[in-house]
Amino acid sequence: LKFFDVYVKNGLKPIAVYKNTKTPVGEGWNKNWSIEKWRKYFLDDRYNMGIILGDIIDVEGDSEEANELINRMTENIAHPMFRSSKSVHHLFRSPDPSFRIWKFQGLEIRGNGHQSVVPPSKHKYGEVYNWLKGTNLVIPDVPKELWQYYLDNYKPPRHVQSRPKTKEGYVKTECKKCFKMFYIHQKRLRIEVQAFRQLDMSWMCHGCREVDVRDICRTIRASMQDNW
Repeated sequence: LKFFDVYVKNGLKPIAVYKNTKTPVGEGWNKNWSIEKWRKYFLDDRYNMGIILGDIIDVEGDSEEANELINRMTENIAHPMFRSSKSVHHLFRSPDPSFRIWKFQGLEIRGNGHQSVVPPSKHKYGEVYNWLKGTNLVIPDVPKELWQYYLDNYKPPRHVQSRPKTKEGYVKTECKKCFKMFYIHQKRLRIEVQAFRQLDMSWMCHGCREVDVRDICRTIRASMQDNW
């Protein structure tokens, strides 16, 4: 609760995340945020904590070269930084609240439609997310050099094109985490959607899901066959 209240005081929007995962609790987690809706989740330590991105962006590097580049472009600007299991995260005010996500040569920037797991959350192996020494929660505008680097290297994504001949029974659906489109058999999709609903989650592709729904799907499929 102390972390929640401090984050809210500094203009952040904390949310509950399933323990040992990066998956937010409930559908519509990034809509209609309120203190009353989320504070109750932290009366105990059953959940990890995330913050909604959009007005704020999270910048991180997945390689030594990317981290060196980020540090060079941000070193003269004091900003919040915290460590996860694999990298250091840098928080800045977004110049474009509609900005969603961009990845380039190990550098990743996430914004609208995403969230970041923050301290005092725990990794699945017991490690704790930590703010770096000397960090405060005053979030500055994104450095001009960093944003210009994004603008100089940004390439618009290709529009998802309909396949000229889709296999019978397959439909196109969107992953609710990465927002990419996938083709999946409609019967399988119906079962997986029901499985995710039982976990109070939206359907996600295999690359994004951090929970195994196969056992739940088998139970649902068996139930359907019994009803037949």
